[in-house]
Amino acid sequence: MNPPRSIPTTFAGRMRIVRAIVALALPFAPCAFVRAFDDRPAERPDATREEKTQKPSRTENAEPSNNKADASKVKTAKNRDESSNEISKDKKQNETTADKSAADDSKGKTIDAKGSEQARAPRPARVINPRERKRSKFLAPPGTVGAYDEKTDWNSIPPWLQTSFFGVRAKGKTFIYVVDCSGSMAEGDRMTRAKSELRKTVNTLRYPQRFHVIFYNDKPLTMPGGTPRVADALSKDELIRWLRNIDSDGGTDPREAMAIALGFRPDAIFLLSDGAFPEQTVEAIAKLNKVKTPIHCVDLSGGAGGDDLARIAKESGGVYVLRP
Repeated sequence: MNPPRSIPTTFAGRMRIVRAIVALALPFAPCAFVRAFDDRPAERPDATREEKTQKPSRTENAEPSNNKADASKVKTAKNRDESSNEISKDKKQNETTADKSAADDSKGKTIDAKGSEQARAPRPARVINPRERKRSKFLAPPGTVGAYDEKTDWNSIPPWLQTSFFGVRAKGKTFIYVVDCSGSMAEGDRMTRAKSELRKTVNTLRYPQRFHVIFYNDKPLTMPGGTPRVADALSKDELIRWLRNIDSDGGTDPREAMAIALGFRPDAIFLLSDGAFPEQTVEAIAKLNKVKTPIHCVDLSGGAGGDDLARIAKESGGVYVLRP
């Protein structure tokens, strides 16, 4: 029995198979060999189509770029024209301002020349009638015209720049009250009136006014603190309490008390008394009062001491009043 046919295993059979394969592949061998050694890129129909479509787009884009360049050139030209116009306008304005300044300088020179000519010209002498001359009452000799006479418009003076004691008004911020507390003040109601008037006038004082009270008989008796105090509620209350301890006793000598009062350099001093002073009291007070502080004198008796009080008021430029 013969075996079945299979793939040839002999050399001859194998050669037959190789020949058949070569015969089948031989027609395609030249094209593959050429393609393998050809360096040129393969042509793609799609790429060619894209390049053809892109070419007109490039031309289209090139045209607007040229238009933009032209527009930019036109703008630069316009800007140059505008800048040149502005420069010309500035030059014109500068020229006009220079012309105006020159004209003003010329006018000023002419005015100065006229003024110098007028200044050089002699002025006519002015004749003033002595009766028409008005001198300030504060420049008048002491005692001739009181610095606080009835002609003063007290309504025009603010309340914190004035005060009143026994009807005598005074201007200023600092006031000293020198009050007699000798034995003669016990007669009648003189001491009571003096204390009542002190409380009244001090209560009307306002900030920033200051005050100080000095009682005297043979020696001075000053208010607690020893210096002028601000016119506030605390100082006023302390004055009222201190007045309760003051009694009338002793003689009458205001010189030491007036020396203390004038040492504070107040705006005005009120001097109250009811008796005669020792000799040379008026002269001693005048020597102490070098700055001519107004001393307003209040006479409660009208006796021999009234003459001294009137002289003190007259020489200091104050006011003398009689209040019996």
